[in-house]
Amino acid sequence: MIEKRLKKNYKIKIDKNIKKIPEHYRAEILAGYEDVLKEFPNAKGLVKKIIVEDGKNSRTLMYTRVIRNVYINRNIAFSVEELDRYFESLPEGYLPVNVSLRGVASHEIGHCLESYILYKRDSEHPGRYKEDAWSRSVVAQEIVEKAYLNIPDSIEEISIYSTRNDAEKLAEAVNDFLTNGYNAQQLSKEIVKIIKEELR
Repeated sequence: MIEKRLKKNYKIKIDKNIKKIPEHYRAEILAGYEDVLKEFPNAKGLVKKIIVEDGKNSRTLMYTRVIRNVYINRNIAFSVEELDRYFESLPEGYLPVNVSLRGVASHEIGHCLESYILYKRDSEHPGRYKEDAWSRSVVAQEIVEKAYLNIPDSIEEISIYSTRNDAEKLAEAVNDFLTNGYNAQQLSKEIVKIIKEELR
């Protein structure tokens, strides 16, 4: 079972309420998290907690509000109908091609990768400094800019959502790469390559 592997192999604390997510969907979400952990094995302790909470009126299924913690909105996740409605409401091209719930989960761990690199680079500054740098997407901006410089030709965007800001572009690159592999967008592959270089 994926939940046990995440706890045992990656020392992640998982909210007991995760069991209230319908089994198939829960397996997809946790598999998406595990995909990132396997792809980036050098990021030890990448995720600390998976928390299920009341997302109030938010239409966001998953999010990262505290560095290296992942949140799941129970108002959507506990209902098959709401989960289906969530995906049906997304316009074409909003997410990378072929993306499923598993890819959306990978996207969230992509945000954790950004914060992990920030902490790895700068272990001396206090937590408040790092949280400010994370909120301003300092690491994502540097990685995305470097990726664009490394690709000489004009390139397609990863998804509509990736155009919001560099933090979302980095997370969508992880999503696209893990979903589509060799067929991922060139920008996604370059961003993932730079992330792996950062983690060496």
